[in-house]
Amino acid sequence: ITGLDLPNRIIIATVRLNGVMTPGVRVACWLDTPVVNPAERQQALASIPYYGFERDGTGTGKIADTRMYARTRAWFSAVQFFSAVANSPAAVWPLLGSSLASSGYFSVWARVLSLLPLAGLNDPTVPPNEPPRTFMQSFLRRAAEGDVFPGTNTAMVP
Repeated sequence: ITGLDLPNRIIIATVRLNGVMTPGVRVACWLDTPVVNPAERQQALASIPYYGFERDGTGTGKIADTRMYARTRAWFSAVQFFSAVANSPAAVWPLLGSSLASSGYFSVWARVLSLLPLAGLNDPTVPPNEPPRTFMQSFLRRAAEGDVFPGTNTAMVP
């Protein structure tokens, strides 16, 4: 993220487009419906306007909807965190709980991790007396336990 237009809830970032780092790109994270079953996909698509998930947060009104803006910021937080984990897992991975809790948007973090090869690698911070876990398994366990997002149902997370 290289800039924030807070009143208009716009995020400006430098992103890789077609292999080239491109500055000044307006970015937003939105919901997708990756459900394979066509009937479930139709139900998911039909629910988007009901919950207002298609709103970009730049409209006017008494209560501005900032969910897309907040999800986009969470996406960048997750990308930065997992990039640091890839470079130094033993030093950074233990900070997952505080990073995730301060950002929120568990599903965004899970989606970012699921897109990375890191998700399937073994977590080197698992104590030797415990069975090995992948980073994704450790992420789900840490997110659902303790003080991060207690009671989170992680059964359907990729």
